[in-house]
Amino acid sequence: MDFDRLVETNLRGTWVVCTEGAKQMIREGHGGAIVMVSSISAHVGAPTQVAYCGTKGGISMLGKALGAVLGEHGIRVNVVEPGAVRTNMSAPMFAHPEIVKYYHDRIALHRIGEPEELAGAIAFLLSDDASYITSATLLVDAGFIVNAEL
Repeated sequence: MDFDRLVETNLRGTWVVCTEGAKQMIREGHGGAIVMVSSISAHVGAPTQVAYCGTKGGISMLGKALGAVLGEHGIRVNVVEPGAVRTNMSAPMFAHPEIVKYYHDRIALHRIGEPEELAGAIAFLLSDDASYITSATLLVDAGFIVNAEL
């Protein structure tokens, strides 16, 4: 995928969805919560994924900045940064035993995550239990980032 397409899809797409949602929340006047999904790639520069890493870093910073801007409207904005999670998109990658071993060796919990585990983190940030959290990023990576070697 080329740079422009990644920026358009990942960064601009996130911007459009979040700002349109925020406009609706402001019109309704009751605040709200937005959770963006970035990636551990916002922190770990993969030589083969330069543009992807750049867009994910942009999403993480966009969440911090939008949280600061939208706070006056009672809108909280946070970002979840998943690590290795088994999804339809990642399934072809995890079909290779050497890739699974790479992650297992570097993830503190020694396993690939499941979508439900990411959903739980997102549900928390959207809930009233997170009512005093905004402009934050939550790593959901089972400890990969502390052992990353690229």
